[in-house]
Amino acid sequence: MIGFLTNKKGAIGVINLDATLSESHSRSAQVTEHPVEGGAVVSDHIIADPAEITINGVVTNSPIYLLASLTAPSPLSNSLAPTSNRAQAAYDEIKRIHQQSELIEIVTGFETYTDMAITSVGITRDVNSGNILNISVTAKEVTLVQTTGLSTDIPDPATASNLPIKAAGKVATSAATAANALKAANVVSGAIMGANILRKEDR
Repeated sequence: MIGFLTNKKGAIGVINLDATLSESHSRSAQVTEHPVEGGAVVSDHIIADPAEITINGVVTNSPIYLLASLTAPSPLSNSLAPTSNRAQAAYDEIKRIHQQSELIEIVTGFETYTDMAITSVGITRDVNSGNILNISVTAKEVTLVQTTGLSTDIPDPATASNLPIKAAGKVATSAATAANALKAANVVSGAIMGANILRKEDR
């Protein structure tokens, strides 16, 4: 007789497991190998790795427990009633998720994991369980971040009059600084040329 967890049925993406046989939750962290100065915040030197979950369950053609309503569209069928071959539909769906590298949600008895990427899939079926699909999935959490772009556009001094007062002032100041620098360079260049002319006359 197969024993299974009864407190909460699991799910792998849109695949509702009829029974969850086992769950393995894994969490790890990377700790610095360098000495940490006394009084420093220790958590700054510990980086948590993404969560990893391995879930083993079964999908049958005669569901032990069906989460989807009998009148609602089944996630494994285009019809209003659940498909008669749920095992095949579950196999096709888990294959599609893996091939398309799709992030999914995994429901376990302890918690629900989001943004999970499947790293391995194991499916078994034998002559004694032709209508039962045994699924073993290992998935790792993917950390999603949002990036913010920083504009580096420099306004044209010619259009400074169209900018707000503060922005126009900054552009005008930058233009004036550049003009002064050019004027100073011209003065130095003129002085050098004058000195060269005097040297030639002395000769």
